[in-house]
Amino acid sequence: MKYMLMLMDDAETVTTDEEKLAIIIDAHERFTARLREAGAYVAGEGLKPTTFATTIRFTGPTPVVTDGPFAETKEYLGGFYVIDVPDLDAAIEWAKQVPYMEGGAIEIRPVIEG
Repeated sequence: MKYMLMLMDDAETVTTDEEKLAIIIDAHERFTARLREAGAYVAGEGLKPTTFATTIRFTGPTPVVTDGPFAETKEYLGGFYVIDVPDLDAAIEWAKQVPYMEGGAIEIRPVIEG
C-alpha cells in the first residue's frame, strides 16, 4: 500500500544556516538510499518555502490566482516521500526514521490507488 509522508516544518525553527541545511540534506539522501534499498521508495522531494507558493482558489465561477500559501499557519509542508509498504505500521516505522530538526512533524496518509 502506498503512503505519503508529509514533512511539516515549523516556520519558527527552520534554519537558513548553510551548515545545518547541508547536514539535514545529507541525512535525507542517506534515508532515501535506505528506502530504495528496501524497495519502499516511490517518490520524494523537498519543497521551497511558502514564499514561493501560488494558490488557486475555486470559490466562484472563475478560479482566482494569488501569491502565497494556501493558509497562513505556523507549520508548512516542507517536503514529502511516497512509500510503498505493506501497512500503516510499516509506514509509521519508516516515518520515525525521517531525518528531522526539532519542531517538525510528519503526517502519514494512505494514497488512493486505482
